[in-house]
Amino acid sequence: MALVRRQANTVTIGRWDARPSTGTQIAGYLYGGNKAVDTGNKLVVNTAVSVKNIKHFEKLSFNLSHISNATTPLLTLTDGVQTGGLDWDKVEVTGANDFVPSTYRTRLATLMHNDQGIDFTKAGTNTYNPIRAKNRVSGDLEYTIDTDNHTVTAAKEVYVDGFRFRHNKGVDGKGAKYLASDGTHTEAWSGRTGVGNKVEDNVLVVSGGTLTTAAYGGLVENKVRDASGNLLTTGDAEGNTLRITGGTVADAYGANVTVKDGAAQDNAAEISGGTVTGNVYGGALTAVGATKNATGGSAHITGGSVGGNVYGGAITDAGAIGNVTGSSVAIAGGTVTGTVYGGHNAGTGTATGGTVTITGGHMGAVYGGYTAGTGARPRAIP
Repeated sequence: MALVRRQANTVTIGRWDARPSTGTQIAGYLYGGNKAVDTGNKLVVNTAVSVKNIKHFEKLSFNLSHISNATTPLLTLTDGVQTGGLDWDKVEVTGANDFVPSTYRTRLATLMHNDQGIDFTKAGTNTYNPIRAKNRVSGDLEYTIDTDNHTVTAAKEVYVDGFRFRHNKGVDGKGAKYLASDGTHTEAWSGRTGVGNKVEDNVLVVSGGTLTTAAYGGLVENKVRDASGNLLTTGDAEGNTLRITGGTVADAYGANVTVKDGAAQDNAAEISGGTVTGNVYGGALTAVGATKNATGGSAHITGGSVGGNVYGGAITDAGAIGNVTGSSVAIAGGTVTGTVYGGHNAGTGTATGGTVTITGGHMGAVYGGYTAGTGARPRAIP
C-alpha cells in the first residue's frame, strides 16, 4: 500500500522509487496546510493517487521513475470542481532523465487529470505565460511538460511527452522496433523531436503491424514558440534509417523534416518486405516554403511492394527554394506501382546528382532527377 507522509509542509504520496501501488485513493482533500498562504508547501507524487482536490500547495513534484508510457494519471482530482490557484513555474518532474521511449506513443505520463479543468492563475496572475510549454533535454532524450490545450487553464490534463532524438538503435543495436504485436497505430519512429533538436543516427525496423500515416527513421518537428507566439522553424535530420521487413505502412521516410528551415542529409529507406501503400522517401523536406537542402537521401528496394512512388531525396512543396542533391535509388526486387525518382524537387530549386540503379523488380517510369524549378541535372541511370 502506498505511503502518505507529512513532514512540515510536504505531503508525499508513495515511495521515492515509485514502486507500483494497488491504487491509492484518498476520500477527502489534500492540503499543504490549513492556511491560505502556501509558501513552501509541496506535494510530491510518486505513484498514482485519486483525491477530491488539492489546496494550499505552492509546489507540485511528480516522479516519473518506472512509469514511462503509463496511461493512468498520477494525480486524479474528482470533486467536480476546477483545480485552481496553482503556479505553473512550480510544477516539476523528476526521474525523466532515463525513460525508455516508445516507437509509437508520444505520452510519457499524464501528471494531473480533472474533468473540470486545471487553472494556473495565482493571485490574479497568469503564471503560464510567458513560460508556456517547459522543454527539457537530457543527453539524447527530450521531454515537454504542458497543459492539454497549451493555455493557462488546462481543459482536463497536464502531461509530459518525450522522445529520443539521437542514437536510438534499440536494445540490440540493430534498430528500435515496431512489431506485429504493436497492432495498428498512425505513426512510428525511432528518432523524433518536437522542439527542433537535430535528429540523427537513428534506426527504425518495422516487421509487422499497421501504420496508417507513416513510419520514420527520423522525424523533425518544432512546436516551440517565440515571444510573439510564432512557431520556430529550425531542426535538421542526418543519418537516419528506416527498414521495413513486414507489416503495412502508408508512407515510409528515412527522415521527414517538417520545419521550414530544416535540412535533411544522408537519410535512408530500405524496403525488403511488407507493403507500403503510399510513397517511399529516403530523405524529405515537407514543410511549406522549405528553405534548406535535401542531400544524399537514398532508397533501396529489394522486396515487398510500394503502391506509390519511390524518392531517394525529395522536396515536396511548390514554394520551397532548397535543392535536392546527391540522392539515389537502388531497386533489386519487389514491385513499385508508381514512378521512381533518384531526386525530386517540387519547388524552385534544382535536383542534381541523382542516381538510379536497377538490377531487378518491377516499376513504372524512372527519373534520375526531376524538378519543377530551374532544371534537373541527373547522372546516368546504369
